[in-house]
Amino acid sequence: PLKLFEYMAMKKTVVCTKDLLECYGYDGVFISNNNEEFITNLDEAIKNSNNEEIQAKLYSYAQNNTWEKRVNSMLETLNIQ
Repeated sequence: PLKLFEYMAMKKTVVCTKDLLECYGYDGVFISNNNEEFITNLDEAIKNSNNEEIQAKLYSYAQNNTWEKRVNSMLETLNIQ
């Protein structure tokens, strides 16, 4: 699942299986419930791969999920900062 944010940082659309709950709720990330849907989602991801609005959202998601931001969030939760 952490590869998800690496793909987003590269502004790449992503196709996932339904089991990867961490992938839900993002524009530009297509969730597949079965083999047929996976193939359909691959086509959709390719069609949307040059959509600048989706690319901007993907990049923004990645920037909000960097290791630095994650560590800072944990430190805040633990009241260490």
